[in-house]
Amino acid sequence: ENVGQEALGFALKECRALTTADTIHSREIHAGLHLQIHAIYQVSFIANCLRRENVSAVDLSDNFLGRSNETLVDLMLGLGELKNLTDLNLSGNKPFSRDVCQTLSRSLKHMTSMRSLKLSNNAIDGDGADAIICTLVRLFQLEVLDLSNNSFKIFPVALSISCPILWKMELSDNPWKYPHAAVMKKNSTFIRDHLNLEFLNGTIDREMALMFVGKSEVGKTSLLKALLSEDKTADHV
Repeated sequence: ENVGQEALGFALKECRALTTADTIHSREIHAGLHLQIHAIYQVSFIANCLRRENVSAVDLSDNFLGRSNETLVDLMLGLGELKNLTDLNLSGNKPFSRDVCQTLSRSLKHMTSMRSLKLSNNAIDGDGADAIICTLVRLFQLEVLDLSNNSFKIFPVALSISCPILWKMELSDNPWKYPHAAVMKKNSTFIRDHLNLEFLNGTIDREMALMFVGKSEVGKTSLLKALLSEDKTADHV
């Protein structure tokens, strides 16, 4: 394994200069001994290879990268450097830990040209799932989204508005709570129409904590009563 990793690392370093039309595809990258990348579980060197802004497509699907949490986090950091990335396929690399998902979420914020994002079969759940979901609404150019075979529970209703050209969604095999699982089993057109109706007709309920900090007798209580309209005689602020 170590020999294969060194050979593959050397092969990647010797790659010609990439252009915006190039694609990094794991199944097409071979080391000197024809050892494919899916046999390598330590992938820090991949992140270094990917630190090139002109790469437009990356497919590292079905490579068992989740077996090394630390190096997978490093890979997600490397992906964040690819400002021109339009197609990203990380499916089949479970498990994605919370740290991996949160790092990927931060990197996705810089990928404003993303058109296709595939994250199926990665055992994404909990806070990690929430982190990724919150970022999706910022991928304004997204056309294809695959989140199938994970543990996502809440899908952003605003996605139908923030991603107007999103036409294909693979969302099956997730324990959806909102929208209802019965909706999320339908085809992409039905789901999109439902999201539009929810966004236009629904109400968004977000709890917010407000804290006043200051010395005593400076008016915090009066200000709070004014905001809550409990003191009808209080001056408006």
